[in-house]
Amino acid sequence: MANYVKIQIRRDNSANWKTNDPVLSIGELGADMTMHRLKVGDGVRAWNALPWINGDVYESLESVLRMLSGITGGGSLKDPVQNVSDLPTTYPSPTVGDICYVINEKKFYTWDGTRWKPLTIDTGGGVTPTQVQDLIDQTVAQFGPLGMSYTVDTYNEYKKPTKITFGDGVVFTLAYTGGTTLATVTSSTGEVMRMIYDADGTVKGRTVTKA
Repeated sequence: MANYVKIQIRRDNSANWKTNDPVLSIGELGADMTMHRLKVGDGVRAWNALPWINGDVYESLESVLRMLSGITGGGSLKDPVQNVSDLPTTYPSPTVGDICYVINEKKFYTWDGTRWKPLTIDTGGGVTPTQVQDLIDQTVAQFGPLGMSYTVDTYNEYKKPTKITFGDGVVFTLAYTGGTTLATVTSSTGEVMRMIYDADGTVKGRTVTKA
C-alpha cells in the first residue's frame, strides 16, 4: 500500500500578510487564502514587495478590461474585495481608472473619480463582465502573447477603443454595431474575429478567420 505525505505551504489571509509583512526564505511559498494567489520568497524582500506568481496574467486581464471597456486615465487592477462596501475602506484614495473585482457580486468595479461603479464592457448589450475571462482565453491569445504592451490609439463617441497598437507592431481595428456593440476585431496580420449575438444581445460565440 502506498504511503502519502501531505505538504502544506505557509498561508494566511490578505490582511495578516499585509500587516505582518514577513520575509520568505529563498524558494519558500506563501499562499494568500483570501485571493488564492501565491508568492515565492527570495530571502530578501518582504511579502508586500514580492510579486505574485503569474502576475503577468493579471496584467493581461487589466489590459483586456481596459480595451473592451474603453477605460482611460491612470489607475490599476486592484486586489479583489469581498463586498462592494469594502471598496471605500480597502481603497480610500482610489485613482480614476482603478479596477477591482468584487467577489460576492461576481463583477468588476471601476472608480470614475466620484464613485465605484460596475464595469460595463458594452453599454449596448452583448459582451458583459462575466465573459471577459472567456475573451482573454479564446480571443487575445490568438493574436499575441499574454502581457504584451499596447496603446489605444482612437476611441469612438461611446468611449470604445477603435484602434489598438501592440508592442510588436500588430494593430487591432475594432468595429461596433450601433456604436456600442462589438462586431469585429480585425488584425493587421489579416485575422478577423466576428462576434455572434442572439436576439437578446448576448454573445453566443465568435468566429475567427485566419490570414
